[in-house]
Amino acid sequence: MYSDYSDGPVAGNDAGRDFYIPSTVPVGKIGEAYLDMHAQESRINFKSTHNLDNGAKMTTFVEVDFLASGQGNEVVSNSFSPRLRHAFFTYNKWLFGQTWMTFFNVGALPENLDFVGPAESTIFGRNPMIRYTTGNWQFAAENPETFVWTYDGRNRKTYDSNKFPDLVARYNLNRDWGNFTAAVIGRELRYEDSGDSDSTNGYGVSLSGKFMIGARDDFRWMASVGKGLGRYLGVALVPGAAQDADGDLHAIESAGIFGSYRHFWNEKWRSNLTLGYTKVDNDVEITGLDIVPGMLARARSKAGDLPIEWVEGDVRDFHLGREFSLICAPGCVFEHLLLREEQEAMLACVHEHLAPEGRFVIASRFPTPGLMEDTEEQDWFSYQDEDDRQVRVSGTDHYDPVRQIRHETAYRRW
Repeated sequence: MYSDYSDGPVAGNDAGRDFYIPSTVPVGKIGEAYLDMHAQESRINFKSTHNLDNGAKMTTFVEVDFLASGQGNEVVSNSFSPRLRHAFFTYNKWLFGQTWMTFFNVGALPENLDFVGPAESTIFGRNPMIRYTTGNWQFAAENPETFVWTYDGRNRKTYDSNKFPDLVARYNLNRDWGNFTAAVIGRELRYEDSGDSDSTNGYGVSLSGKFMIGARDDFRWMASVGKGLGRYLGVALVPGAAQDADGDLHAIESAGIFGSYRHFWNEKWRSNLTLGYTKVDNDVEITGLDIVPGMLARARSKAGDLPIEWVEGDVRDFHLGREFSLICAPGCVFEHLLLREEQEAMLACVHEHLAPEGRFVIASRFPTPGLMEDTEEQDWFSYQDEDDRQVRVSGTDHYDPVRQIRHETAYRRW
């Protein structure tokens, strides 16, 4: 298996080297390419079927493979420890044990060479559960697990603090033209950490199926949407919830869709064309501060429907009563504070609002010699104002070497 990553390296023991896992794709560094040869996808399973004296039917099934093994290496023997995939038994209409999530329609998964296929956009996973099947309906209570973004945005944590199982209802329809599945899920998202705790609810809907095209070709698809889906979508692409500054949980909205067309060229050759798309809406609390009402109005206009709270205030004296994991001072705002007392006042306000381990970013210009020279009037830029007028902006520069202050005068003409 040959893998080429354009934007960073992947460790040799990372599962992202074995198959496509979106959350393991590296970004922000120099890319690397790798060749891997292994037999870790090999599976061993055991199945038994029993017809009991009371007329009931019981089956057992156990399956292991060797992917994502935490043991073994490729130095001498290339040995890897087995990993449990399925372990369950059924009694008539009941199933007890671990198998495919009821929310996941494995029959809709494309026949791709990669282990999962459209990993970024499919529901995928296995859970311990209790499931009841009657006719076309299935109902299940499954093992819960909460996957959370911490408030600083730098860590993803899992918590086993849930008090209720994930509840799933599913309807399956099979016809000559193919099959269709509709599933809904409701779940609790909960964490407990160092005395802090909170919980919220999540839900989701997944529609999927396979449509026959001609004698052998087929089209497989899945569309899923929800709030707090977390680990169910995209092989745990994003957590189910995020913490705010107070430690409260907020479920994250996400949606995924894929389609795959399989074509048989002859008895031995077939191909699959698969496309997938995922959207995640993790609303971040953003507050914008400016002392000029006109600048705030312009910012509101440019921001559109973004969830931003705009506050009229002075950077030297603002008290919002909450903390932020990131505070930015763009537009060289710090340079416009000409007195030391003003700068210290701004930094004190920033310190008051900055969360523990938070970050403060200042945008500034490096004082090159060109910024310390007087200039004649020059054209700077132009724009279209609200009255549909073309406004031309020009200006002059003057540098005071004694006070070390650069004065800019702007002229607007239309």
